[in-house]
Amino acid sequence: MEEIKTVLGWIINTRSLSIALPLDKYLKWTSQVKEILNSTRVNSKQLEILNHVAAIQNMICHFLGRLHHAFMRSVLNGWTFLRLCEIMDLNLMNSFLDIAKQGCPSTT
Repeated sequence: MEEIKTVLGWIINTRSLSIALPLDKYLKWTSQVKEILNSTRVNSKQLEILNHVAAIQNMICHFLGRLHHAFMRSVLNGWTFLRLCEIMDLNLMNSFLDIAKQGCPSTT
């Protein structure tokens, strides 16, 4: 029996009942969010990453609504500009990724 195990790319600690994002995924996902923030035009492939984070951190799902609308605009047009509220949600996404890297109680 192991107390800490990586399952489907997440570090699960059965003693503390917490789940954490491994450093490699944290670095990859935060760099992708920063790439989106630095882009003037965003395509649907860039916005797909956001669903992976919401799989574990349920509090992110609330903020995915506006980003999902941006995703749908990019699917229809091939690209989209981000609105201010969507940019703010992406900045908040980085904060949630910081929490996920440190480890948070499992909610599933």
